[in-house]
Amino acid sequence: VPGAGIVFGVTDRYELDKAVTLRSPNSDLAIIQFGDAARSAWAVEGDWELYQNGQYDGARFLIKDGSKHNLDRSDYTSARPANCRYVADAVTAQLIVYDRSYWQGES
Repeated sequence: VPGAGIVFGVTDRYELDKAVTLRSPNSDLAIIQFGDAARSAWAVEGDWELYQNGQYDGARFLIKDGSKHNLDRSDYTSARPANCRYVADAVTAQLIVYDRSYWQGES
């Protein structure tokens, strides 16, 4: 699957071998008729996070680049590339930007 990010698959007694490919974040998999339906996932390119709830909330499951997983639960409702670092308390988050290289100048 060239250029793919993550591929989800579902196999059940009603719909056999249905799959969907994501190449960007999706905060509500139900929009593409895949909410609470994923039974397996393949991170074709990059690390991906699956979330139990929409809007990237609830229990999180990380799938590393290139790995394939049968999912223990089928209630994942949102997914996105795992390319950011989280700060538990937003009040403690801090970024200082300088107007010169090597952390010098006005901040």
